[in-house]
Amino acid sequence: MLIPLGTDRPTRRPSVVTPAIIVLTVAVHLAMLALLRVNPERAAWVYDTFNVGGHDFRWWGLVTSLLLHSPDSLLHLIGNMLFLWVFGPSVEDRFGRIGFLGLYLLGGIASGGLHAAFDPSPAIGASGAIAAVEGAFLVLFPKTRIKCFWIFTVSVVLVPAWWFIGLAMAWDLLSHAFRTNDNIARLAHLGGYGFGFVLSMILLWVKVFPRETYDLFTIFRQAQRRRAFRAAGAIAPASGPVAARARKQMRDDRADALASARAEISTAVSAGDMDDATTKYRALTRSYGDQPGAATLARDFQYKLAAHMVGRDDHRDAAEALERFVEAYPLDREIEQIRLLLGRLQGRYLGQRERALELLTGVLDRTHSDELRELAREEIDHLNGETA
Repeated sequence: MLIPLGTDRPTRRPSVVTPAIIVLTVAVHLAMLALLRVNPERAAWVYDTFNVGGHDFRWWGLVTSLLLHSPDSLLHLIGNMLFLWVFGPSVEDRFGRIGFLGLYLLGGIASGGLHAAFDPSPAIGASGAIAAVEGAFLVLFPKTRIKCFWIFTVSVVLVPAWWFIGLAMAWDLLSHAFRTNDNIARLAHLGGYGFGFVLSMILLWVKVFPRETYDLFTIFRQAQRRRAFRAAGAIAPASGPVAARARKQMRDDRADALASARAEISTAVSAGDMDDATTKYRALTRSYGDQPGAATLARDFQYKLAAHMVGRDDHRDAAEALERFVEAYPLDREIEQIRLLLGRLQGRYLGQRERALELLTGVLDRTHSDELRELAREEIDHLNGETA
């Protein structure tokens, strides 16, 4: 059994709606437990009136049932809130706060409606809405790794989101098909997965969301384009419109491969796996180093990679990464420190005296820091001393 603990995907801003939903849901549950103690009849009336499904359908139950959880199963509440805590922030980050709230509520309504239409038993719980969040996560971040606690080995493992969520979907589908008598509204889960999945695919299709290299829509589109390219390559002439389309397809595929390689490096840096990021960066420079800007990452990622290489005494690779940094970010707040470090690498370790002097004298001319000026002079003296 795998218990999700988190993901390796960084978010651009703090999550607000996800923790608010968790706090509200837990507060309602605690209030219901208190009501059960002081007035069991009233509590039973609340559960009976604000659920979804059953023989007496009430439209408001599609929403109010999301806040109610079984008083006899604390694990029901804990499990739902844990899954929402793990998958909610990334989806909220992509949908936006209002959009995420809409996804959660509409996903809950869709899942509850499907249950009410085909299952006569009443149901409560946020599972359907959370399944919608998981369905959206599957589309938007299928290759993001989920950090899980593996009970059988008492260890933490990383599994791709498509595998983890796909397994949960398959389990619900099989349980529903074989009518497993576990008192779980499997059809509501499936309705939630389907709603989140389809909605996210549509939003990517109509470009409401910008497409990313690893979202499911782009993966499917790239696979389709590769099949079309292989088919065209088998029959395409050397010139003419068909050949032009084939050449454009090759350029598009190269651009997709470049974006994919850059995304893998950024993911590795975000996860703190700097050795893997360094290996992938070397491959990137070998494949795309001749293409302007292709082997230059976002500022922080480029800086962290170069710093890691310096720390490992990978002088040549570090100098190459720093050269790209200097070229791409000449107005960076730390650019003179970067130039000083690069001058030291070029002069002391790589034998590039002229390039080192160019960098170091540039630091002397531009910096207002006495400390940096002193360090630059020391490096210049060292180079001149070696030459003498």
